[in-house]
Amino acid sequence: MMRSGGGIALDEGSAPWPCDLPGADQVKLKVAESGAGPDGGWPGPEKGAKILVADSNLEPSEVQDLGDTIPQLLEIKSKANTPLAFRVRIEVGDGESEPDTESTTAISTMLEGIREDFKLK
Repeated sequence: MMRSGGGIALDEGSAPWPCDLPGADQVKLKVAESGAGPDGGWPGPEKGAKILVADSNLEPSEVQDLGDTIPQLLEIKSKANTPLAFRVRIEVGDGESEPDTESTTAISTMLEGIREDFKLK
């Protein structure tokens, strides 16, 4: 998602997204009018999109609870044959002072151990 100006949205006449590889050439993207949702987080689905979104600020214990539910969520996904995606955002700092380098380096290293592109920026 672009940080300066907006995110990406489906353009009118686009094929649905996500889709399989053969349908990808029919997907049309545009810069979304607003790059953030009402709370400053990720934008929600386009008006009229047939996507439901659950969005919340979770405490660390609640993230663990979510992790515990993933097998059940994947079972529902499989039975219903429906897409299910997870987006994770980790914020470090209070917005008033720079977080210390030692902590941010340690956190980024841990996150990159999960997925190479999952790091603080």
